[in-house]
Amino acid sequence: MIDRQGEPAAGMIDTETLHNIASGSLTPPGMVSVVLPHYETPELARLCLRAIRRFTTVPFETIVVDNASGDDVSLEYLRGVSWIRLIERGDHEVPESGPGAHATALNIGLEAARGELVLAMHTDTIARRDGWLREMAEPFAGDERLAALGADKLDGPGPVRSALKALVDGKTYRRLALRLRGRAVAEDPKSRPPHARSFCALYRRSALVAEGLDFYPAGGYAAGEELYHALLSRGYRTRLLPARRMRDLVVHVAHATAYLSPERSIRTGRVRRRTAGRIDRLFTEPWVRALLEDESLDTR
Repeated sequence: MIDRQGEPAAGMIDTETLHNIASGSLTPPGMVSVVLPHYETPELARLCLRAIRRFTTVPFETIVVDNASGDDVSLEYLRGVSWIRLIERGDHEVPESGPGAHATALNIGLEAARGELVLAMHTDTIARRDGWLREMAEPFAGDERLAALGADKLDGPGPVRSALKALVDGKTYRRLALRLRGRAVAEDPKSRPPHARSFCALYRRSALVAEGLDFYPAGGYAAGEELYHALLSRGYRTRLLPARRMRDLVVHVAHATAYLSPERSIRTGRVRRRTAGRIDRLFTEPWVRALLEDESLDTR
């Protein structure tokens, strides 16, 4: 946090530099543009932004795209964070579907970004230590054809559990029965190749611009999924970090934004209970409480 002399903690970008970046008067080499969609989850946004401010040691800008939050807290908080670029969308600008709203917010952030690299991020992804973003960005410096880096799911079952689950999964048997009858079967999203998921995925901005790619999903794909595979098909290199490696850099509370949003769009009770437990445990962690208590991180 901030030390006793009122100076920024070791490794933090100094306040003047960060404000000059936010104003557009400074664009340092190697800068990363962090793009953060938001909708009515102010407590997560507060924690996410303060962790970015505290633990990021490379030049960066943070572009928060608010999807027409209508609560009394979200915009009041975001407007008070001095070092971010806040883009406020009106109700008429936001698609009705959650995935559409999220993907178009990422596209707005991508268009506004000025950094060499662009980080797509969720507010339920929390940087957990110094140097997290520097370590993600380093591989790009040594490989001009590297265009995307991230991780697939962090909390999925292992291979043994996946196999056991398939044995008792009713959907698997229904799909098999349809095939045996010669019926068409829609693609199972779970069978698709892995990709860098947008909860924390880093891209070379010039590659996305050159290829005319964006985050908007089609045909049931997730934000960034088609983009990732399009980069591969066009000769760019991509890199998937092992789940363990990504968990060393960030904490991702899967489904937290959906759980905390007003619509509470999580469908099953088991997922709701698991997500609620993860949120409760995260907010009791000493390092998380320290971030939430340090209001100076919003303005310094």
